[in-house]
Amino acid sequence: MKRFKRLGVYLDEWPDDEDVLAFTDRIAKLADSESIACVYWARHDSGTEQARDHEAFVREHLSPEVMARTKIEVAKHHALEAVLKIAHTQQLDLVLAGRSLPSEQVAVGNVFNRLARKSPCTVLLVPKDAHVHMARILVPVDFSDHSKLALEAALDFARESHEHGPQVVAQTVFAVDYGYSKTGVSLEEAQQRLAEVNRKRLEEFVQDMDKSGVAFEIVCTCSEQPDAAVRELASARKMDLICLGSRGITSD
Repeated sequence: MKRFKRLGVYLDEWPDDEDVLAFTDRIAKLADSESIACVYWARHDSGTEQARDHEAFVREHLSPEVMARTKIEVAKHHALEAVLKIAHTQQLDLVLAGRSLPSEQVAVGNVFNRLARKSPCTVLLVPKDAHVHMARILVPVDFSDHSKLALEAALDFARESHEHGPQVVAQTVFAVDYGYSKTGVSLEEAQQRLAEVNRKRLEEFVQDMDKSGVAFEIVCTCSEQPDAAVRELASARKMDLICLGSRGITSD
């Protein structure tokens, strides 16, 4: 957690702004962050009924000691570009932004995909109504360098969250190739063999990481829908966060 000395925050006059600021305040305190650069997208012109006093809103949701380290920039256009520019020029360590739940996402485009892929640092996307818990983290692993960075960040978050029972689960998802039947084995046998191969590979992938102070677990899931497999495990285990790399093994 101590690595997050310079934070960036992207707000956009959406209901999840409060949740983003709650996570910002918690992380800034845990990491003893030196600075917080906040870019606020002003959706409504000043003087209109919907206009927001951005500084007052941020001040209301950040503790005084964190607010003292926060600088606010209000952008009427190209707010995402402003965040990315600050992330580069100020060498930010972490950018926080809100994100609507999948069932509520309407016309959001590729804004958050762009933020995750273009940012030079770690990005934390906070779903609406998320509670500030960071002790139970799920990390989908595809054996890329980016998933290794995500796993290291998750271990850091969980260990330094100061919450009870910190836990990190590393999950890899695999599928059985359609040609398995030509090898003379059943589907169940093919699944078991692939599970053993992936478990061994995952154990080797994480063996040199510092897992001290954290309950660490490996999970291998057979599924042709990786996204659904990750969401289902996160729901079943009641994980606080999903931490994943911005790029996978096919795009390194």
